[in-house]
Amino acid sequence: MGPVGCSPTAQLPAVAGPALPTASRFDAMTFTAAALAGPGLAGLLGGPAGLVVSAGLVAAAIPVAWSLPKRTPKKTRLKDGFRVLVRNAPLRRATVASTISCTGIGMVTVCYPLLGRPTSATQRTARCC
Repeated sequence: MGPVGCSPTAQLPAVAGPALPTASRFDAMTFTAAALAGPGLAGLLGGPAGLVVSAGLVAAAIPVAWSLPKRTPKKTRLKDGFRVLVRNAPLRRATVASTISCTGIGMVTVCYPLLGRPTSATQRTARCC
């Protein structure tokens, strides 16, 4: 399977080897930095320019993702994954925390335009002047 449909982070064991703990920390740090810097950069650049830069960054990442080593998928079942989550409390807590966090991030992203819209005729008039 190529990079589409799988997490690049899932590739860490294949590319980091014994340096996996350090690579995992670096991966988390760079992901967090990008998650914090991306919205700010988009806000500074504005709509059209931000969209162009965003598309350019995604396009620049594609060759890097395709250069990751190919992995032979193991035949697993969904219930096997749930079994691991049930038996591994730290993994279960991390999964629940990231799921809740990602849900919140997705919700607030959708709410931003709604928060900025005028709610009364007076506010609409005041913004136009």
